[in-house]
Amino acid sequence: METIRLVVVVAIKHNWSMYQLDVKYAFLNGELEEEVYVSQPPVFEIKGKEDYVYKLDKALYGVKQAPRAWNKKIDRFFIQQGFTKCVNGHGIYCRNTTNKLIICLYVDDMIINGSNEAKMQDFKKSMMNQFEMSDLGNLTYFLGIEFEMDSDWSGDKDDRKSTAAYVFMIGNAAFSWSSKKESMVALSSCEVEYISASMAAF
Repeated sequence: METIRLVVVVAIKHNWSMYQLDVKYAFLNGELEEEVYVSQPPVFEIKGKEDYVYKLDKALYGVKQAPRAWNKKIDRFFIQQGFTKCVNGHGIYCRNTTNKLIICLYVDDMIINGSNEAKMQDFKKSMMNQFEMSDLGNLTYFLGIEFEMDSDWSGDKDDRKSTAAYVFMIGNAAFSWSSKKESMVALSSCEVEYISASMAAF
C-alpha cells in the first residue's frame, strides 16, 4: 500500500494524470525457461496413450513457474522501453528522460503517470500492441482501494477557504478519511480539487 501511496503522491504533487491498465491473461504471456510437463486433460486424452504427458511451450495458470515467467517477461519489456526498476520498490519502474514516466505494477494491474500526456498515451499504445490489455481510464479503484475526493469552493463565507474531504475504501469499509478546511484560499474550483487530492495523498 505504501508503494501505491508514493506513486499517487508524486503524481498529485506534479499535477500529473493517473491511468490504470489491466493485462488480460497475464500468466499466459510468460515464457518458460525450464522443461515443464503436464498430464493430459481428461477431454484431450489420446486413446491408447493416456499415460503420455504434454510438454508446455508457454506458461499456464496453475503452473508454479507461471508468476515468475510473467514477471520476467514484463520486466524485460519495461527495460527495453527505457525504464529502470526502482531498487527499493520492485513494482515501480521509472523512465527519467525529459518527459518522466512512472509505472506501479502489481502482478497484472498497473498505474501509469507522467509529465507528458502524449508520451503516456504512446506508452499505453505500445503496451496494448505487446499484450492484450484493458485500459480502465483514470485511476479510481486499485487493489481494493477506492479513491474518492470531494471539496467545496470558498465554503467558509468569513475567510473564503474551502473544505476538502477524502475517503479511502477497501470493499465497503472506509479505512482512511478526513474532512478539514484547506490552509489556503483557492482561486478556482480546479485548484480546490488539486489541494483536496494532495491532502488525500498524504
